[in-house]
Amino acid sequence: MNHIDAYHIMIVSQYFESVNDYITLEMVCKKYQNNMAKFHFNPIPLTRKTMKYFPNIETLNIWSVNDEFFGHHIFLQNNEYDDFVTQEKYDFYQINIWVQVNYQFFRFFNGTNNFSFKNVVYDTSNRYFYGNIIPTNIRSLGDECYARSNIPTLTIPQTVTSFGNNCFYYCSYLESITLPPHIKKLPKECFYYCTQLTSITLPFNLEEIGMSCFYKCSSLISIDIPNGVSKMGEYCFNCCYNITSVDLPDALLELPNCCFNGNSQLERVKFPSRLRIIENNCFNNCRLLKTVEIPNCELSINDYAFCLCQELKDVKIGGNVCTLGITCFGYCKSLTCIELPNTISKIGDGCFRQCISLNKINLPSNLLEIPDKCFFECSILNTIDIPRSVSLLGKSAFYNCKSLSRLVVPNNIQTIGTICFCGCTSLEITILKSKEYNLDNCFAKCSKVIQL
Repeated sequence: MNHIDAYHIMIVSQYFESVNDYITLEMVCKKYQNNMAKFHFNPIPLTRKTMKYFPNIETLNIWSVNDEFFGHHIFLQNNEYDDFVTQEKYDFYQINIWVQVNYQFFRFFNGTNNFSFKNVVYDTSNRYFYGNIIPTNIRSLGDECYARSNIPTLTIPQTVTSFGNNCFYYCSYLESITLPPHIKKLPKECFYYCTQLTSITLPFNLEEIGMSCFYKCSSLISIDIPNGVSKMGEYCFNCCYNITSVDLPDALLELPNCCFNGNSQLERVKFPSRLRIIENNCFNNCRLLKTVEIPNCELSINDYAFCLCQELKDVKIGGNVCTLGITCFGYCKSLTCIELPNTISKIGDGCFRQCISLNKINLPSNLLEIPDKCFFECSILNTIDIPRSVSLLGKSAFYNCKSLSRLVVPNNIQTIGTICFCGCTSLEITILKSKEYNLDNCFAKCSKVIQL
């Protein structure tokens, strides 16, 4: 600490949390003495007892209604007034109020007693009284501030740094909006059901997009997600029917439930260079999505993640993903090629059910089971090798795979579920006599069953 000069130690000490921290600092060495006397503003809340340690305060900062106001209190309750009038009043050049106050409160006290309000919120009651145009000294918009309003456009002052929940909820006439540059979070349901919103430019500094933020913004045709966004909430862009393309930032590690669910015009997605998880229904029913290339997924792609992507043809999954969820690629009727990493050990029921264009797949070498209805009615699947790690073939796992022609059931298979290969009319299958399988159920309508 002796290497830090007196000026820089003053800068550092602004982040101290108690008077004792400041007192201790001045005891460290001679050059740090009188550090508190250098402050012309209070870096921490003070009381009438601790004010003596900061003898040169000209600007008073107030962070809480419970702070000492030194005779200038503006948040008095009725029963506190008598105590207030008997208190000694200290004189300050300026009093900075960091406590959040609404715009009406600000207008009442602004300009009196040298108050400077640093955290003014424009809320629903203010909008009803003062109108839709946001004053320039507003720092935040309150919960539901413009909810259900009929505004077609809005310009937000650059002083605004945050929005409340449901801020523009159900603004069904809103077509365009200009967001200020210092917004770091769009909270939940911020633009929920803004069905006429065609475009929006997200702030460069944005870090988080909340749950259902753009839910059913059905006229939105494009969205550029800033590189700094590291979190998106569930249903974030759900039912944004007209978005055609999206580039996901590398800072994003998880794709939440139903994030792009039902985006029927979405054709292209650029995935982050590294993902941990793709949650349930994330791209469910994105009918025009044609390719999926995930460079690195570490954990899982969950239930129905790409279900009903009817134009999806090619899938490449990299990384150490270990699980594909239930019906993960179910009903992807155009899927012809899929590359899976060998780290996958679990595939959910119906994972590839009714992928009617899939004719070949290389299963991961660490796969433990082929579950129920995994390849149900994959009607042109003609070749598949079952890894030696697999011990179970589930119910209806290959039901109606009419083009499957030749298969040897490995020794390690302990269980074959009912009607597992039922309807595989072209299949010649070889099994071991030593295994007790219900041939009538498991292999009904198969071309030939050979027992060795």
